[in-house]
Amino acid sequence: TTRYELLARRAHAHRYAHRVLVYVDKETKLPIRFEAYDAPKPGATAGELLEAYSYTNLKFNVGLGDSAFE
Repeated sequence: TTRYELLARRAHAHRYAHRVLVYVDKETKLPIRFEAYDAPKPGATAGELLEAYSYTNLKFNVGLGDSAFE
C-alpha cells in the first residue's frame, strides 16, 4: 500500500478538509482507505477526524466475461 497525504495550507470556501490521507493498493492502483481531518484547533497538534472509508475484500469483474470489455 502507498499512502498519500494532502495538506491544505490555507482555508478555502470549497474545501472542507485540512488534511486528507489516501491509501492506494500498489497492485490494483485503487484506493483502499480514505481519511479526512479538520484543521487543528488552537493548541492542538492534529485536527478532528471528519470521515473515513475503508474498502476490503474487493472482487473485480465478478461474473463478467472478456466480451463485456470489448
